[in-house]
Amino acid sequence: MNRLLSPSGDVLPASEGILVYFASYLARAVRLSAIKLYLAVVFNLHITAGHSDPLKGKLVLRKVLRGILRFQSDRHIRRQPVTPQVLLAICPVLQSWLSPRDFALFWAAFTSAPFGFLRCFRSFVPRGTQL
Repeated sequence: MNRLLSPSGDVLPASEGILVYFASYLARAVRLSAIKLYLAVVFNLHITAGHSDPLKGKLVLRKVLRGILRFQSDRHIRRQPVTPQVLLAICPVLQSWLSPRDFALFWAAFTSAPFGFLRCFRSFVPRGTQL
């Protein structure tokens, strides 16, 4: 832990190594939302002490937080089953987005290869769009 301290021995301003260590230590006992609250407290301590934002530009910390999210989340991806009702719900959306030629191409792909192609399509649909 001594290598993570500043040359003066003070914890503030916190290095990226300290923040990563802190977040990974907390991940054993608390959820990611609580870890983000703890990091907000660290941010507040830095600002009140007159230091700059400790979380700005910390790419490794962001990747560690993303890894904590993946580790703590449900490991199963729930996907909507491909049914005729889903295909019929997609049809008007496609017709409004595409030209008739492109619609015919996509509709042929949707009806002939739904198990692979629709899973890719779901990731491109904007959130909140009703299908």
